[in-house]
Amino acid sequence: MVNPSFHWRHYASPKQRSQALWVQFQACFVDALKATDPCSFSWAWESAANRTSFYQNGILPKVAQCLGLIDVYELFRVDSTFCVGQSAAEKATLVPIIHVESENNTPSAGHEVRKLCALTSRLKVLIVCDEWSCAWSHGGHASRYLAEWRDLVRNHNLYHPDDCEVGVIVAERRDDGTSAEKIYFYATVITDPVPQG
Repeated sequence: MVNPSFHWRHYASPKQRSQALWVQFQACFVDALKATDPCSFSWAWESAANRTSFYQNGILPKVAQCLGLIDVYELFRVDSTFCVGQSAAEKATLVPIIHVESENNTPSAGHEVRKLCALTSRLKVLIVCDEWSCAWSHGGHASRYLAEWRDLVRNHNLYHPDDCEVGVIVAERRDDGTSAEKIYFYATVITDPVPQG
């Protein structure tokens, strides 16, 4: 068995391990974005298929490598699963640590959240593209979808308690008044915090 090179294993509780892994995932995701050719972003936003390829073939393999994990495409019909194990070719040795689903149609992303809830891993991540922030004339969609997705996770945990972290990354492309459109990325969790006491 290959030992992962990330640093979350020393935390006392499984929830703390999941939270630390989410922090590391975000840092690796940002590093992968920064290392990406700016022209790739324009190409990715030309179509939903391009955006899927942008994450699947460009960003997520870099994130997995940064975390010292093996990126496996469509393991358990999940867009990307980061595993420990011998190699991607030796599927019997793979143990999922992170499941990632990317969805171009935010209104249907609840299905992806339910899929993530049905799987076992320390971290589950949903990546979507949407008019998210309050910068939009309609006020953005963040509050609507976050509430819906948190309810899905909460309802699932009533019957299948899970101490993993479920993170969301949202890409938003908008004109901020300058000569070019920009892409903004937002990240949050949709799992409830650990009760104190």
